[in-house]
Amino acid sequence: MILVVSIFLFACAGDRNGEATVEEAIDCARSIVDTAAAEGKNGTYIARGSFTGGEVADGRDVHNIEWSAHDGFERLEIRIHEGKWSDSKNAEPAAVPCRFTGSREDFPARLVVRGSGTRMFSSGPPELPDDALIDGYYRIVYLDDSGAMFAFDVESDTEFEVYEMHDPAVIVVDIREIPSGSRGGPGSVFSLRSISWQHGERPGHFQEELMKAGAKSSRIIRDTGGSFCVEEGWYPTREEAVERKALFAGKNIVLFIEQRGTGDQPRHIVPEQ
Repeated sequence: MILVVSIFLFACAGDRNGEATVEEAIDCARSIVDTAAAEGKNGTYIARGSFTGGEVADGRDVHNIEWSAHDGFERLEIRIHEGKWSDSKNAEPAAVPCRFTGSREDFPARLVVRGSGTRMFSSGPPELPDDALIDGYYRIVYLDDSGAMFAFDVESDTEFEVYEMHDPAVIVVDIREIPSGSRGGPGSVFSLRSISWQHGERPGHFQEELMKAGAKSSRIIRDTGGSFCVEEGWYPTREEAVERKALFAGKNIVLFIEQRGTGDQPRHIVPEQ
């Protein structure tokens, strides 16, 4: 797996002169490397892609999320307990984390964690200092009641590692800073997204509508106003976004085009009264 990651990072580094072509930058930004999460820290950091780990389970509780600073990196500890509806404070820690995926995304830069078999979410938001590499947290609408999804806004020039701990069960996310611009990828893209809604089921249902209408990679993102929009996808040129917008307009789905950098949050857009 280390060899795969090394090849991937080399491919994103650019051409022989050290500068990536437009096509290479777009391919780099869309690349996905899925790495198996180890039991215990092993120092496998990646700048793009995801980690997958845990066991197939049900009835678990995302019990607590804690942030801490360490020498050269920051850490999130996501503690998984057995679900106990009547007394969640005294629920026993699980032995092994439920099945999970931790992924890095861009436009905006964020880490997204999805857990399966989690029917409770007792944790509140972690306490994050103003100067942390992890500078925001929110839950994402997830219509499946046997799972949960949440996101951490992060600084753009970072890489991360996700691993698991057993007895008790903890999903650990370590993140550290890397040289500016070393991740590669385009400086900005054209996002095709919805209006903004308050947190609730509406973004989730709209996302389902988009997928049924032909969206290839839809996601829910928090905007600058603290509300949520649904993105159909992002494109390297405005022309491609305009073409996709017309396709969905023909299916009576209204979307907006927005140019964003990798660290930019979506604008707060409300329908005209």
